[in-house]
Amino acid sequence: MTHNFCSSCNKIRIAANGDIYPCLAFDYHIPIKDFIDNEEKLKERIKYAVLQKPERHYLNELKKKTPMHKMGDNMNFTHIDENGNVQMVDVSNKDITLRVAKAHGKIKMKKETLEAIVSGKITKGNVLTTAKIAGIMGAKKTSELIPMCHNIFISKIDIEFKINEDNIEIFSFAKTNSQTGIEMEALTAVNIAALTIYDMCKAVDREMEITEIYLLEKSGGKSGHFKRSENK
Repeated sequence: MTHNFCSSCNKIRIAANGDIYPCLAFDYHIPIKDFIDNEEKLKERIKYAVLQKPERHYLNELKKKTPMHKMGDNMNFTHIDENGNVQMVDVSNKDITLRVAKAHGKIKMKKETLEAIVSGKITKGNVLTTAKIAGIMGAKKTSELIPMCHNIFISKIDIEFKINEDNIEIFSFAKTNSQTGIEMEALTAVNIAALTIYDMCKAVDREMEITEIYLLEKSGGKSGHFKRSENK
């Protein structure tokens, strides 16, 4: 290709399975392997594939419409720069405010497993105490696990458990005075706590299911207060 015809891109890709991908930003592909033995039809197929390459795409022109990607005109990808590359958002100009987040998680299990946890019969030790410590430690490692998360100072992180008939609900609370939110730390806390419960009990129940991980509430920052709808 000698001319740029997708912003600054002049590439198409031929995959090992014999498909042509007109644009590297999308999974849209055109099969050509059935035309390998027919030179004229193969040329026509390649020409057709080239003509399917879009003029531009959302990765490098976020505010313009694209024929192949229906993300909406008002999407603003703060973690993507003007060249389509990932980036960490610069929060240096944001105000330092009190930010709080609460998250929820649940791990389902057999009733026998739950009884063993409550009665202290799990051979690895105190399950919920270990899970709480693990969740707190996990929250403090969030920026090392999630690539574009900022490393923020956590002034408070706590985890509580609710024992139900066949599951344990996990609630996390996180607080910081910072220039960015603490939602990811709260969510990481419940995830790691749930995984720790699974790890400590997997010898007696490998069918445990981690589910219903979500943000309950957050406050602080430009976006203000959020509280999850009770109807969800």
